[in-house]
Amino acid sequence: MKNNRWLIIIGLGIFIVICSIASFSIGVYVGEHGWTREGVEMSGPGAGNQPPIGQQVQQPAGQTNNQPLRPGLPPGRPQVLGRIQRISDDFIDLVTQEGFRQVTINETTRIETAEGDALEFCDLKKGMNVAVFGQFSGGDGKVLQAEVIVRLPENK
Repeated sequence: MKNNRWLIIIGLGIFIVICSIASFSIGVYVGEHGWTREGVEMSGPGAGNQPPIGQQVQQPAGQTNNQPLRPGLPPGRPQVLGRIQRISDDFIDLVTQEGFRQVTINETTRIETAEGDALEFCDLKKGMNVAVFGQFSGGDGKVLQAEVIVRLPENK
């Protein structure tokens, strides 16, 4: 009977350690990603100025959806604004206000600065804020084929 009591105490101690590790892991995940996809927040230029998800965006006076923001860009607003999370040869993963988005790139994708200067693909780095103009594709409509990627200025 005495041996059983020590086994129960040891088992209870192991259970408490496992629960502590699990709660710590959940806390780290929630701290990085939020409870839901709406919990992901973008930092950098314009952060905090974005409307809540699902809310209509008002255009500035004299700006319509079919006018480019500056010459050389497609008309309208970018399809995705986000921070580069991962870069591969044919896609970029972004953290956006709507969650993670994958942006596919090809040889016709243009990459440039906010001022319109041309950049190379190797100039993009993890953590940079970008605006992506393109077309959504795929069965779920979550993959964006980039036409133009604009590197946004650093937040200082």
